[in-house]
Amino acid sequence: MKKDILSSQQFSWLDNIYINSIPTELENETLKTTMLISDINSELANWANDTFTSVDKSIQVQIFFSKQFQFNFDEVIKTLLHFFVQNDWRSNGFSNFIDPDTKQESVTIKIHKIMM
Repeated sequence: MKKDILSSQQFSWLDNIYINSIPTELENETLKTTMLISDINSELANWANDTFTSVDKSIQVQIFFSKQFQFNFDEVIKTLLHFFVQNDWRSNGFSNFIDPDTKQESVTIKIHKIMM
C-alpha cells in the first residue's frame, strides 16, 4: 500500500503516516495520531502450469491514537476498513490494545490483496 494513497484520502483524524518504522525521535509522541504500515508477508498465488500468476501481499496497519483523540473510535475504524475494501484490500478484522510504552489506545489491522 502506498503512503500517498492514504494521504490523498485526507483522514482528518490522522496526523502522520510512516512506512516500516516510526522515526526514533517520534516514538514517544502521544499528542498526535500516527499510522505505521509494515509488510508482513508475500505469498505466491494462483498456481497453474508450474508457475504462479499473482502474489498475495499482506500488510499490517497499526494506529497509535493521540491521548487527546476527539473522534469516535468505532466510526474511524469502520471508515478506514471501508477505504481498504474500496481499494481492493481485505481484512478479517482488527484488534485494539493499549501500547505498553506510551499508554496510547492503539489498533492493529492486518489486510491483504492479490497482486496480479
